[in-house]
Amino acid sequence: MNSPVAACSAAGTLLLYLLVSTLAFRDRWSGERFVAGISASLVNSTNLGLPIAAYVLGDIRLAAPVIAFQLAIYTPLYIILLDQVSGERNIKRRSNMSAKNAKYSRRLFTTLNTFVQSAANPIALGALMGLLFSWKQWRVPDFLDETLDLVGGAAVPLLLLSFGLSLVGNKPLSRSEGRRLDVLIAAVFKLVLHPLLAYLTAVLFFQLEGPALLAAVVMAGLPSAQNVFVAAIRYGTGEITARDTVLVTTVLAAPTIALFVVLL
Repeated sequence: MNSPVAACSAAGTLLLYLLVSTLAFRDRWSGERFVAGISASLVNSTNLGLPIAAYVLGDIRLAAPVIAFQLAIYTPLYIILLDQVSGERNIKRRSNMSAKNAKYSRRLFTTLNTFVQSAANPIALGALMGLLFSWKQWRVPDFLDETLDLVGGAAVPLLLLSFGLSLVGNKPLSRSEGRRLDVLIAAVFKLVLHPLLAYLTAVLFFQLEGPALLAAVVMAGLPSAQNVFVAAIRYGTGEITARDTVLVTTVLAAPTIALFVVLL
């Protein structure tokens, strides 16, 4: 039942953050608010989720449903949405047509641009191909399998390296960057609201209790995934909020998860 709980709690956290940020940060571009919302709802289910599932929950398999949900559903969806909002912004910037013609042309080009970008996005394609190969139990040729293993093995170290490099010369939660409140709200949503929604969803809708309930709450209480920062860089928006939210939640997640274990 962890996958439905993860889906409901992540979607609820994202929607509530977008609501709050729309009221609190009217000057922010919608794409930036969306990246912050993803920071508040996407958990580090692999790098931290697997060891925490093993050593805190006693079963590494408890992280698998959350990983599957995020890789197969959540990540492709938010990437497609980021494609759409970034495409709309680029078209608005490039458009030099009259207001009347631009209105209809922008809609057409936005639709085409979104479709092309989404169809060719490697993250969405990778998730779909992974599901297809798993379902059909297909295997790629050995020479290609070795190449994919090599690239896959380098992905996490390169991601952590890029995140570490982003901290060089930058002061987290700097007032001069003007995103301190964004980060603090996203961190509270990630570490408090997200696991609370997971608890309510698990109890009220799926009647979970005992170890299953603890697993749902602990998985939701994991810190923000570094993938959000990579997406923020890719789409050129929300980099500061994503970077600092990942850092803050990673530091504070250990005591909050320990609290959940004690309470449950």
